[in-house]
Amino acid sequence: MEVSYSRFINQLSKANIKLDRKSLAGIAFSDPDTFKKIVEKVRV
Repeated sequence: MEVSYSRFINQLSKANIKLDRKSLAGIAFSDPDTFKKIVEKVRV
């Protein structure tokens, strides 16, 4: 299931996860498993 960027950022905020776009990109690039866990945590 795909999620739009704006919805993803909104869900991060609701989950009280304070990561900016640059940090998320760094995590996605250097640690895809962690990024996947973040996405799963906020997925609706």
